[in-house]
Amino acid sequence: MFRTKRKEHHHIIQTLGQMQTDVKRYKAVQMLMDQIFKVLNSSRLALTSAGFVPSVSPFPTEETVREQLSLLLENVLFIGDLALFFPDVFHRFYDKDQQRRILTSWSYSFAVETEFYDAKSLEILSLMAQELNLIEKSATFHNPYVFNEKDKQKKNIVSVENQQEQVQKKKAKEKIKKKRGPGLSGSRTDL
Repeated sequence: MFRTKRKEHHHIIQTLGQMQTDVKRYKAVQMLMDQIFKVLNSSRLALTSAGFVPSVSPFPTEETVREQLSLLLENVLFIGDLALFFPDVFHRFYDKDQQRRILTSWSYSFAVETEFYDAKSLEILSLMAQELNLIEKSATFHNPYVFNEKDKQKKNIVSVENQQEQVQKKKAKEKIKKKRGPGLSGSRTDL
């Protein structure tokens, strides 16, 4: 079930990446973050009231506690995906909201202590924690899911050059196409 949820999350991330306008992406990320933080908060309340302590408590036998634990573990990774794939949008809603920062920090610490994640998920959590300054950034930290400004500028320059080449090709085609048809020549007017 966890893997199924992760596939759904990846599909949502792809859909967000393919959105044509930043305004739509901005609103979609905002709505997702609102929902995710509601889920994280309710999971935190349920897990703390149940007395579940990661790496100390045995795996919960009560269904509601297991469900809340699962929701927390899934949504912490989803927050990581959003923070890594769309950091500019994510930081707009995250940096100024103290409650979200506290909840994310608690959720990250809780999730890492559970030791339920595989290596890839732990890598995403580590990158997320560095991106959001939950832990100190390593000297070699680089968000692998986002282009840096130089890459964006190169991409823009290449696309402008491609557009200029296309315009030049169109002009060349227009020059080649001459109108052919009957015409009068001035030298053959004598009969």
